[in-house]
Amino acid sequence: MHPDLSLFPNRTSLAPAVWQERSLSTAYRLLTGLGNSVVVAYREEPMRNFTAVTHGVTRSGDLVVAVSDCDPSAQDADFSEPMSVRLTIDKAAPSLMLNVAAASVHLLGEAHWLTAEESKELLLAGELSERVGEMASSGHLAVIEYERVLLHDACGVTPVCACDIQAEHERCLRHQEEAFFCSLEQDIFAHPELELSAVDVVSDSRLMDAGAIFDGLVLGALEGAFLARQDVTNVCAHSLGVICLDVDRTGMTLMCVDHNEAITAFIPFATRVSTRPELVNAIKGLKFHS
Repeated sequence: MHPDLSLFPNRTSLAPAVWQERSLSTAYRLLTGLGNSVVVAYREEPMRNFTAVTHGVTRSGDLVVAVSDCDPSAQDADFSEPMSVRLTIDKAAPSLMLNVAAASVHLLGEAHWLTAEESKELLLAGELSERVGEMASSGHLAVIEYERVLLHDACGVTPVCACDIQAEHERCLRHQEEAFFCSLEQDIFAHPELELSAVDVVSDSRLMDAGAIFDGLVLGALEGAFLARQDVTNVCAHSLGVICLDVDRTGMTLMCVDHNEAITAFIPFATRVSTRPELVNAIKGLKFHS
């Protein structure tokens, strides 16, 4: 459902720039290594489906995928020539109480496979994440050229251009440097392994009451927007209530589940956040109004 369509008469509207920032932030985070990825070489004969895969973005901003040498589809593949590929990345919600997808990205591109020497050069230069580097050292590494990605989430399907992804990458690099040199704090959205720090923050009941925040949005006392509503059946008792589907630099995506339906909403932060203290302050700074 498009976010401009109202689900409730007292719902607050958000500016288009907020949605653009959210979509770009979410798509970029998935490309940097969040979620589980699958690479399909759809023009190969036979078509190859690589599932033992890690993905990420190099420090220079290139999208890369590493395929394990143990992947069945890699056994007799020709990695000396480029392949037309479809990359799919699925990210689940961080909640252990509910098995639901938070977002996914899909793209078509050209995979240019690197030689072992070229892969080693990138690894030694610090261009690769630890996960990608580990698999590439004993597998196959490719740089993927693409024009855009399609982000699938509660807002629907949103195209994001590769040039915008590159601009977001450069902006995030600046945030990382500023966070480290100015406050000696890590950018918790810079690397997939740091996302648990953000999850810890939104899971801390002493800091945030997700139910109260969702109720504030329903009552029109908090800025935000409802994204989607869907019917549910046979809901387990432990799944009832409000959970955080995702949190990023721009805000939080919450889902309220009852016995009849699930409603998803987005609550933006006043400013972009990078570090754990900034995230804590952003949540504390959510303003309820009458």
